Amino acid sequence: MMMRSDYAPFERAIDADYIRHELVRAPGFIGEDQELVRINVSRVFPSKFGGLCVQYLLLVRQQDKTYRRVPLCGLLRTHGAAMPNWARREERVLCIADASLAIPLFPWDPKLSVLEDILGEQATVDPTRDVSDWVANGGATREVLSYRLARRCVLRYTAAVSDGDVDKIIVKIARRRRIAATINALEHLRHGGFALGAADALTVPGTLAVDPGHRFLVMEHVPGQAIHDLVGLAEFEDACAGAANTLAKLQRSVSTTGLPPYTVRDEISGLQQWAQLVGDPYPHLRRTIEDHIDELEIRMPSDRQVVCLHRDFYDKQVIYSPRRISLIDCDGLAAGDPALDYGNFLAHLVLRTLQHAEHGERIIKGMGAFRGTFPMPPARVAWWTSAALVRLAAIYSMRPRWRSLTPVLLEHAKVTRESKEVRV
Repeated sequence: MMMRSDYAPFERAIDADYIRHELVRAPGFIGEDQELVRINVSRVFPSKFGGLCVQYLLLVRQQDKTYRRVPLCGLLRTHGAAMPNWARREERVLCIADASLAIPLFPWDPKLSVLEDILGEQATVDPTRDVSDWVANGGATREVLSYRLARRCVLRYTAAVSDGDVDKIIVKIARRRRIAATINALEHLRHGGFALGAADALTVPGTLAVDPGHRFLVMEHVPGQAIHDLVGLAEFEDACAGAANTLAKLQRSVSTTGLPPYTVRDEISGLQQWAQLVGDPYPHLRRTIEDHIDELEIRMPSDRQVVCLHRDFYDKQVIYSPRRISLIDCDGLAAGDPALDYGNFLAHLVLRTLQHAEHGERIIKGMGAFRGTFPMPPARVAWWTSAALVRLAAIYSMRPRWRSLTPVLLEHAKVTRESKEVRV
């Protein structure tokens, strides 16, 4: 893809070797007894501060030859966007002028103050304190599962128990409004039949403790693996069928009362925002995506049937085990077209066939298991799948490892839209 000649900061910000060089030479960032072994640029996404967030994952070797993973998120200032005041805090933020980049030094975060209270050297908050039957007594290990600047951080605590077994819990840290939304969404789904102990074993995670200030939420670590992690394994087809059963239950059993609407027009608006976002570094890609949006608008379905939507239903949001299936990250519930979640799931399976071509046959069988378990009118599904593929093309254009897939995803979007059928 052709990049704007005046947009070198973006290319530097997603260049792992360049960022590694800048981090190594930053005073005090990497200790003399440590080595920055590797840095991955995992994703780029819109920032609440304007501009873009670039997500990095560092692998650091320590003096005792153990390794630790350090997540970082940098704020990339795009054209016309000013850096927020917190970026001037030199003791907390590494600024790289040539990349128009400000990187808060984790675990300090400008909006999630409790993160440093939990993970900092002078930690004052133990989120597991009020969890009944938690056996760690301060001896648990902690792992950062995900982190997004000023948005959220998800931790996994692991403690040894008797007979060499382990106990695990999940701590989700976010802004107060998001934690409240998560609590409400989980309760809404439990009332709709997704409670622990459901006869069909389709559930959401149990809540173990809630911070009184709604700064974090402690949940059970549900058994199983994300369907995404089963690609290539024998369980993949059964897991996709389980995802279909989960989606069918969500749409048939969970009330839409009190949920915000999400319409076809909202989807078009979201795609237009992505087109504008990628247009800064890739003007030609912006025009291409806008052409796809125009075609989607011509074929736009009416908003008729309304069901409960997850709004981010794909293979990383369903945790599968033979005895239980759990739906996670449910804080975006809305009311809208039943084909939205369905098409988003299929679009991600199309993406997986490109990322894991060696497992393409099994992924296609998983897609068949999903559609066979929960059939839906193909023309309507095709529109939402095409829209999701356009969105994925924009998203992955920002990820160095996968941006070569962008034109392929757009071609899949076109074929899906024109044939009114999802093909691989």
